[in-house]
Amino acid sequence: IGNLPRFENVEDGMKALCAIPGVQVIVHTHIFNKEAGAARKKWLEKLRKDTGTNFKIDVCIGESKKTLDKVDVTIEDNINNLNRSHAKIKFLVRRAHNRDFGVLDIENADAAFVVDSFYDAVEILASIKEKSLAFA
Repeated sequence: IGNLPRFENVEDGMKALCAIPGVQVIVHTHIFNKEAGAARKKWLEKLRKDTGTNFKIDVCIGESKKTLDKVDVTIEDNINNLNRSHAKIKFLVRRAHNRDFGVLDIENADAAFVVDSFYDAVEILASIKEKSLAFA
């Protein structure tokens, strides 16, 4: 995983996301075994260092998927994980494996978006935050 290239604009998106006032960023990821989990954590720590940001890393290891209960926003590329989320605002990042899903497939959200990239999700989120449409 350490040699895998990052998706386009991930660094800029993470910097922009962490710069939104009042936003706490948690990168939550699930992996089935400890070795891969350690590699993913290291990869995320490098991303954090490279971007000069201070997002929280939450690597869940094991057979069952865990969702964070208290989040306002979820940005995800897996429709099943997105629909398990308790977030009020949900973003489905378009990838080859989810191209058959649209905004109507996103369940239990006050606002739902399908975006082409993580960076696009961050731009929309920044606009929502600026307009104070969804944050307490």
